[in-house]
Amino acid sequence: MLPQKTGGSRERLGLKLLQALRVEKNSGKSLLDCRSISAIAKELRFSQSELDAAVGYLIEKRAINAIDRRDGKCALPSPQGEMLLDARKEERAWTFDRRLALYPILISLISLAVLVAAGLSQCIRK
Repeated sequence: MLPQKTGGSRERLGLKLLQALRVEKNSGKSLLDCRSISAIAKELRFSQSELDAAVGYLIEKRAINAIDRRDGKCALPSPQGEMLLDARKEERAWTFDRRLALYPILISLISLAVLVAAGLSQCIRK
């Protein structure tokens, strides 16, 4: 297993690269006319070790379809890669359950703020 890179975990780097590859795919590009992985990584300001970690993660997950061209290796998300991004998006979404769990915390904080304000006003009056 590779050590964690300074820029983040292999998963985070891989998902960031995969998202950029999805943008490339959604702009109508194919493996024959898309930008190379190194060009996209340069735009993302990845170091070579971060790029290697990201590509390694994506290959492990079979998240990309890649080819070698004269200008370098090019890739676009595979169906598994699309599912990986969609799953990640769902994990991060504010679901009803998560919002429902947050409401009691917010109510408690507001109640605490009201009590503190009332206590301070009593102290100021004396």
